[in-house]
Amino acid sequence: MKISVIVIAYNCEETIRKSLDSLLAQTAWMKYEKEIIVVVNGCSDSTETIARKFPVQVLAFQKPLGHAGAINVGYAKSTGDIIFPAFGDGCYADNFIELCVSHLLDPSVGSCYGFELQWTDGSVLSKFLDEDKQLRKINYKPFSGWFFRRIDLQKLNLGTEIYDPKIVGPDLKLANQIKSLGYTLSWEPRAKYWIGKDYNSFRKVFAKGFNMGSKLFYQLWDSKGKFTRKNIYPFNRMFYFRIALVLGYLSFLVGYIVLGTGFGGFYYPLGLCGILVLPYMGFRVLALYDVRKKGQRVSSFRSYVRLFPMVQLVRYFGMAVGFIQAIFVRRRVPY
Repeated sequence: MKISVIVIAYNCEETIRKSLDSLLAQTAWMKYEKEIIVVVNGCSDSTETIARKFPVQVLAFQKPLGHAGAINVGYAKSTGDIIFPAFGDGCYADNFIELCVSHLLDPSVGSCYGFELQWTDGSVLSKFLDEDKQLRKINYKPFSGWFFRRIDLQKLNLGTEIYDPKIVGPDLKLANQIKSLGYTLSWEPRAKYWIGKDYNSFRKVFAKGFNMGSKLFYQLWDSKGKFTRKNIYPFNRMFYFRIALVLGYLSFLVGYIVLGTGFGGFYYPLGLCGILVLPYMGFRVLALYDVRKKGQRVSSFRSYVRLFPMVQLVRYFGMAVGFIQAIFVRRRVPY
């Protein structure tokens, strides 16, 4: 059996070495044939130069293809029986692939998902994300996957576009398509991998929120400015939750400016409370609820409870800015 690893690399010069080292050192290669394809996705740094020093295939593109586009290009060039999209900013435990692929040996399983953790850099945000991921995986039921059989993808008649570039979180759609064939989804908590770039600074939290806000806009309006719902994944509650928060934040912001200006600054303190204090308290209560709902002690997730409100405020502020930017600029972000 041959396993095709499709590495999505977008400005990953700081992490691509460690990512490829970890993928080449997998214990799975003692049992299975390997194929590693690195898709250099419109990088402006030295990612391509570094990747070409490794015994892997490199597909380089000057313009970003997006997350889904990079996977689709890699899939079109791959020849393996198992398809595994990986991250150029991720590091994988040496038994990661072997543990996940072992689930696909069960004919009732259609895909498997591993345990995502944070590359620690000693920052408080890194510790927050560690606790966040640990909390999310308590009593976890998989709803997406990273490993797929080629024969199953062919049964779905997807061609080379296995990931839908119009949908945020396309792995969710693909996982549900796999389930439509009668398969179940599996989760392997021992298969650990680390992602390093998401939350090691509030600047990157804002940037990720900005990109999400831009994508939210393009799920609601097409390139011609017409309202559409065809790009919204059915029953995507998270999409509507994010839209509600972004629109709510923008409403607070507009009210803050209008009332404060119209009444000589009298309402500025009240508006500031509406924009910052109330959302902060709301996210704080939500963090406490999340911990209690999982049957855990707050003392075991102190960093999560303390930082969750701040991270969410920065993220949704970024989403609001990205949403506004998309309205006026009409330019998609690469990720």
